[in-house]
Amino acid sequence: MATSVNFSFRPAIHLILLSLIFCSYQANANQQVYIVHSPKYMSFDSKAGAISPRQLSQLNAVALGIGASSEDFSWKGLKSGNPFHLPEASIVVLLENFQELDIDYSGQAFPLEKDGSNVDFSGLEEELKTMFVGQTPLVLELAPEHSVMDIHSEDQQLFTDVPADLEAAKKLLTGSRSILLDLSPVDLGLLNLTVAADQAFLAEMQIVTEFGRALKRNKQSLKDGVPDLMVITLSSIRHVVKHHGLQSLQLHNALTLLRMTLYELGQSLELVYGDNYLHETVTLDTSGGELPLVRKARSLLEVVAGGDLNLASAYSQSFAPIFNIILWTSIVLALAVFAVSYGIWVMDPGRDSVIYRMTSQRIKKDQ
Repeated sequence: MATSVNFSFRPAIHLILLSLIFCSYQANANQQVYIVHSPKYMSFDSKAGAISPRQLSQLNAVALGIGASSEDFSWKGLKSGNPFHLPEASIVVLLENFQELDIDYSGQAFPLEKDGSNVDFSGLEEELKTMFVGQTPLVLELAPEHSVMDIHSEDQQLFTDVPADLEAAKKLLTGSRSILLDLSPVDLGLLNLTVAADQAFLAEMQIVTEFGRALKRNKQSLKDGVPDLMVITLSSIRHVVKHHGLQSLQLHNALTLLRMTLYELGQSLELVYGDNYLHETVTLDTSGGELPLVRKARSLLEVVAGGDLNLASAYSQSFAPIFNIILWTSIVLALAVFAVSYGIWVMDPGRDSVIYRMTSQRIKKDQ
């Protein structure tokens, strides 16, 4: 007796169609700087052309009103804005290992030159730490895959719930705070927590999500009137590319989830800072055995040895111009008071003043 077997070809057909769609995916090898969000009073010239990696920190310095010399900052993409309104925060997301990928952001984008220079925000970070006397801006550098979590803040408890590395984040993926609980099967796609490459990528997304949650929890603490700087480096997409390939559905799912996570981070920033923040996403080509474009530094919350060094007081860069404004304004006012006093002293009561003229007539009548 013959046995009939029914095969369901629908799932196979769907997978074949999806594979054909993503096989047509075109990789983009260009490094890009995406202006994800900028305040309404700040604008960029879309025809400005490419920007050097070393100029990214200068761009953020100028945007925050810290300043950079015109000789060092030659890029003309940032138009002059309102000098009385400056962003309260600047956040830069560096996406490493994107030499053959495209984040597919809408909005303004500028090419990033390959001139041999590196992306380095250490100088800007150090300047922010010493610029504001009596106030402590938030300066954060987060690179989970490189085990870097460098925080400079007045409140040391702001980001205690944010995992410092991928290993700590992997434990959260199976707990009550896991991002997997908020993702639908469509959002997760073919990413599998049991696959090491997928797990590393999901752990990095967990860290970004925890960072956004911490921002929302500490909204009032961050509204302190001094500019904040946050630099986040994400690198784990390379594990998905290496394990699944450039044309894989898993890579497409990872890129979609990355865009969703960065969008939610932007929502958290908007909740804290309103419209008054600058948000950039930079795709970087770190192939060819180059070192990661992230500095590894000690935690800024550590106590520095040798604190009693009898150092001079730190002065802001604004000290000199403010001193000159106060000095010369005081001199001008003193001269004005002297001139008015001298004029009154030598005034002829009989001709120069109605008050003294009336007084003079009254004296004559009394005589």
